[in-house]
Amino acid sequence: TGAKPDNALEINYQAKAKQIYSDYEKLDRDNNFTVGKINELKNKLLDLKVPAKFKQLHIQFVLALIKMENYLSQKDEQAKSDGTRLISQLKADYGWLNN
Repeated sequence: TGAKPDNALEINYQAKAKQIYSDYEKLDRDNNFTVGKINELKNKLLDLKVPAKFKQLHIQFVLALIKMENYLSQKDEQAKSDGTRLISQLKADYGWLNN
């Protein structure tokens, strides 16, 4: 029996979301955030086909990146703390992002 298409979509989404998350963490670790780099990650995320199972994760992740973009472009400290909080919540809710 082959994998159901939904399952393949979920596996594919998880792999790509994990890579984007990892890229985000690296930017954070290296303190290398720029509007361009965050925008690039956001666009990669928006290009993904999202399985229903991960819609909430996807929305939160995109929102976190938008908050970080706002922080970088407008020096909005509140947006930075909101974005960081959303990322931490994703890490807590979806442990596989870190693996």
